[in-house]
Amino acid sequence: MTYLGSRHNSLKAVETDLLRRAAQVTLNQGYDWFYAADREGVAYYGR
Repeated sequence: MTYLGSRHNSLKAVETDLLRRAAQVTLNQGYDWFYAADREGVAYYGR
């Protein structure tokens, strides 16, 4: 999934919106977790 913000959005706001959208898509598809990694390879798990 790719998420683009405008130049007026902070990086933190874009990251938060992206994780929220990933959670929405995960639930809508019937799953209860997702895995995401940032550019440095740090993993985030949603549940």
